[in-house]
Amino acid sequence: MREGTIETDSGLSSPLSEADFYYESMMNHPPIPIAELAEHTDLLKANDNLKLSQEYEFTWEHSNLEVNKPKNRYANVIAYDHSRVILAPIEGITGSDYINANYIDGYRKQNAYIATQGPLPETFGDFWRMVWEQRAATVVMMTRLEEKSRVTLLDTIELATFCVRTFSLHKNGSGDKREVRQFQFTAWPDHGVPEYPTPFLAFLRRVKTCNPPDAGPIIAHCSAGVGRTGCFIVIDAMLERIKHEKTVDIYGHVTLMRSQRNYMVQTEDQYSFNHDSLLEAVACGDTEVAARSLFSYIQKLAQVETGEHVTGMELEFKRLANSKAHTSRFISANLPCNKFKNRLVNIMPYETTRVCLQPIRGLEGSDYVNASFIDGY
Repeated sequence: MREGTIETDSGLSSPLSEADFYYESMMNHPPIPIAELAEHTDLLKANDNLKLSQEYEFTWEHSNLEVNKPKNRYANVIAYDHSRVILAPIEGITGSDYINANYIDGYRKQNAYIATQGPLPETFGDFWRMVWEQRAATVVMMTRLEEKSRVTLLDTIELATFCVRTFSLHKNGSGDKREVRQFQFTAWPDHGVPEYPTPFLAFLRRVKTCNPPDAGPIIAHCSAGVGRTGCFIVIDAMLERIKHEKTVDIYGHVTLMRSQRNYMVQTEDQYSFNHDSLLEAVACGDTEVAARSLFSYIQKLAQVETGEHVTGMELEFKRLANSKAHTSRFISANLPCNKFKNRLVNIMPYETTRVCLQPIRGLEGSDYVNASFIDGY
């Protein structure tokens, strides 16, 4: 299914405001304490994701309410009038104030983000006008698609799962100049979601670290600006909530986002990925350490933590052991023709990362070897 062309049926017709949706969400789906997040996620995914599917479908309905249809500039992915970003109009050009972009609230911060579609060749100028007018310092790109840009590229840092680019923006007719960083996540697959959230969480933390506190909204986009973009925003907002309240409210925040831009968090897989990402963030925390702090960090890990009987190093290693892989991830490794090739029955390659040999015609399992590709830095 192509992003931005989802069709749904809704029997709802009564007009509801943003406040109505969020109040209803809070009443029926209260925030989840982080201590209960693992149990809550297991409950949602039980019986082939039954409750997760029901919850996801409910948060989807309000995008198709009659009250919102007049706001739709396009049939599917639109910019609601009440939350759309309004560009400074250009004299003599009708519609020059329009861009397919909406303000999205964050945790305790209105208009913390702007969700927008990936710029088209004819809207590049509008996109960079928005970046300038909103005083944005950070652009998050959640797709691997690349287009040529007319802004000056100063620097590029390429890592295994994301790139960081620094652009120089100049306003015509003035001496004003600004630098803007673009963070592009390159590890999101063309279909579905990342197999595990670790690289995405590292990417998100880098974005947050580099975004100046006095900057304008973080501008996030994918193709249509609703699916992957919605995942970035809700996970970031919930990480902030965890810091202050030790609770998460994925359902409530997705509901709120969909009152500001339709179809935010576009698929059930993405909705599930939000839960998995926050579950890992709660279980593992932020383990990235600056090189200058490594010595003191190791010293701290060697100490017995308050209320525990083991060192921080032992606790951290136990958290790694808590990560269990479902048998469905070892398809080829568990085939009868391949089982004898595994030295240990509990150490097998995931299907998605296994090294595939050139198959030998007529020899079943000839493409299998117990080996996996591993990302570097």
